[in-house]
Amino acid sequence: MNRIAGELRENGPESTTIECPACEQVTLVLDEAPPVPPTGDGAFATCRCCSSFFELGALATLWLPSIRHDQGRPSYIHVCPWCDEQTLSTDVRVRSEPESVYFCFACSHIVKEIAPCGGCGKPIDVSVEGSAPLCRPCEDAREPDPEPEFELPYEGPADYGFPDERE
Repeated sequence: MNRIAGELRENGPESTTIECPACEQVTLVLDEAPPVPPTGDGAFATCRCCSSFFELGALATLWLPSIRHDQGRPSYIHVCPWCDEQTLSTDVRVRSEPESVYFCFACSHIVKEIAPCGGCGKPIDVSVEGSAPLCRPCEDAREPDPEPEFELPYEGPADYGFPDERE
């Protein structure tokens, strides 16, 4: 494990290395081709510990429960705030993070804290967006505050007892 940890740190895939479903070690590197490529055109993940490999599409389904529908409309609980794909998983152990995080299997983004948008309900990455109540599309769609409908009257030197130079 020390050798594997050193290789992952040196080669840089720590942020895309997750827990392997076969051996339960955090050594499954996403988008890494297996030593003997299987047939198929999909992307794969290979475990550096037990040498298991998984197709990324099938791997995501292990962390994603079936998509819920709330009152006839799809739930946004698994929509990634970065790529808008329904591949955001919860409680994924990633090698570069000390605690389980939200992880997107489509774009490999790590999301630490999520809150729903006050306008559409889509998840917002509050670690980046802050505690904003609206996502960017909802914020952009909001109408700007109207300009005040009154104008301040012109104040000239005569208003203060000086001769008006314009006359």
